[in-house]
Amino acid sequence: MKADDDLTVSARDWADVGSDMRGVRDGAEGYLATLPDPPKGGGPADNAEWWKGLTDDQRADYLAMRPASVGAIGGLPADVRDEANRAVFAETQGKYQSELDRIRALEPPRYVTTPQGTVQSGKWKEWNDRYGDREDFLDGRLDGMAAIQNRFDATGTDGLPEAYLLGFDPEANSDGRVILANGNPDTADHTAVLVPGTKTKMDGISDELGDSEALWRQSHVVAPDQSVSTIVWFDYDAPNTIPDAVKAGYATDGGPTLRHFLEGSDFAHRDATGGPSHRTVIGHSYGSTVVGEATQYTPEYAESRWKSTIPADDIIAAGSPGM
Repeated sequence: MKADDDLTVSARDWADVGSDMRGVRDGAEGYLATLPDPPKGGGPADNAEWWKGLTDDQRADYLAMRPASVGAIGGLPADVRDEANRAVFAETQGKYQSELDRIRALEPPRYVTTPQGTVQSGKWKEWNDRYGDREDFLDGRLDGMAAIQNRFDATGTDGLPEAYLLGFDPEANSDGRVILANGNPDTADHTAVLVPGTKTKMDGISDELGDSEALWRQSHVVAPDQSVSTIVWFDYDAPNTIPDAVKAGYATDGGPTLRHFLEGSDFAHRDATGGPSHRTVIGHSYGSTVVGEATQYTPEYAESRWKSTIPADDIIAAGSPGM
């Protein structure tokens, strides 16, 4: 890509790349239709077999043309999903920032002076009615993306390992999707999956990322000779208020999604190392209710209901309203 004259890759640059790539993807649909499709309704093993069956060029084409799809497929290696999701992240961040800049450039003065005093401008009210909600949405999501970028940039600081973006979609589940690992979960001796609870949104994901980082550092102190991966898993519509947290629907919707992620992560680790990781799932607040639902859900690709147990050695509930 060609950067601005100062060689800094700006939001406009990424937005331009995104626009170009969307055009390329539209033109490439005919070609992609000739490639083997990912298995519909398949489990992690099916997904991994499909990916391995592609040639190097075909895998590169899928990553370039359908990064969002590749980044969401359970059972694929963490580094593949990370590469795909980082491409979506960069393009989305550029697109959102450019849109926000355009909206704010249209904003008229909020107040005007009249013979009767200072009053709110009618033109500003029209602008706010048209763009206010969208401005708030973009501003909040960009705050979340800045937190993710800060974590990328912190790699190597005081031994902090590489970050792996295993899931990303600012418009998923009303509150957004962020799944980010400290360290490679495919090779880690120990893996912890943190499921946040009530009031969690992508906009404020910096708190959850900080908790995951702190857990990694403390785990590294306790077990310095073993590899550890800590994961923030936020891929469900969390309750926005305490009264909402008495409703089971958020968990019944989120539990199966969590279970599919855990199954995919477990398979990817076994595929990479030949054995399982010691996996701990930590549900905080309403997140523990989601974990409870995940334990009771049987994936459609399971061998049998009675042999399908959640791939976790330990489950921790913190501040739980009930599981």
